[in-house]
Amino acid sequence: MRVVLAAIVAGVLTGCTTPSGEAPGAATASEEPGDAVAGRAFAEARCSGCHAVGETGASPYAPAPPLRTLHQKYDVEGLAEAFAEGILVGHKGPAQMPEFVLTPEEIDDLIAYLKSFE
Repeated sequence: MRVVLAAIVAGVLTGCTTPSGEAPGAATASEEPGDAVAGRAFAEARCSGCHAVGETGASPYAPAPPLRTLHQKYDVEGLAEAFAEGILVGHKGPAQMPEFVLTPEEIDDLIAYLKSFE
């Protein structure tokens, strides 16, 4: 029993690493960063007023493309830089797309969500 308890304490003190030496949930070279579920939640909160964010349905604002189609027109990975610098789309019409500047975590999550449609 002492050996088991000592092993548990040692694991906690060393940062709870996995046998590979990485923290649980850490992205490895073969894993993509970001959480698609969190990306969808972000899209629902910040984008759904104009864009369709799900697998089906039309966008509430007709000129705004459904997010599920972005990978057909754009390199989704390439959008990360635009998200970091602030997306500003100067289209004409009653609704202007607001400028968005995302945090690195929000970018990773949103990219993961957009890539889930590929």
